[in-house]
Amino acid sequence: MIAIAIVEDNEIFASMLRDKLKLETSWEEPVSITVFLSPRDLLKRLTEGERFDVCFSDVEMPGMNGIEMAERIREMDKGMLLVFLSSFPKYAIEGYRVYALDYILKECLDEKWDSMIERIREARKEIRQKSYYVRTKNRIERIPVKDIYYITKENKNAVIRLQDRIVEERKAMNAIADELAEYPQFILVKRGILVNIEKIQRSTAKELVMNNGDKITIGRGRIDAVRGKIYQYVENSL
Repeated sequence: MIAIAIVEDNEIFASMLRDKLKLETSWEEPVSITVFLSPRDLLKRLTEGERFDVCFSDVEMPGMNGIEMAERIREMDKGMLLVFLSSFPKYAIEGYRVYALDYILKECLDEKWDSMIERIREARKEIRQKSYYVRTKNRIERIPVKDIYYITKENKNAVIRLQDRIVEERKAMNAIADELAEYPQFILVKRGILVNIEKIQRSTAKELVMNNGDKITIGRGRIDAVRGKIYQYVENSL
């Protein structure tokens, strides 16, 4: 399911865009579309825990403009795809500052439509290929692999540490390690602790200091192996 948000204070344009996305566009997955008439309405839903994969937004709107809204979105969700649809070209540079996927003038929308949709498809494909999915009884959450600092085992739960929060799921560490095996940046530093090398700030003989300040002790029997894998990964990344 691809969840799309439309943020547009012009109800006629919002309705046209919704129909164009839902009725005239072929998607490779089911689609749900929610229209918000103001940026604050979308931000409220995001703070309540709802997530959207793609957001189409106007720029000039009363109260809060689309760029300001995007800055707030990026504090909560760095992976949402943002597409600005505006009548004014002057905000284009600001749009890309908040990592917008596209910035299109409304008058050119039909002309740019096919290429815009293709960019969304390609971006979605890349996200799916570089994501870890947490599945619980009540939800499925996509976590970008690059956002994971480390994963630990606590009782029967795996605890995934991100920059600003933790996510828990009932799954064996071996199963998680298998799912992340295709990503060479993840290493098992001791039993029950899987670390993302890209989030390591520095390492000592027996300890890893993560970018968020957390310290992780390397297993006594794995010190040489862990240090070797870190060096190898860094060399291959140069």
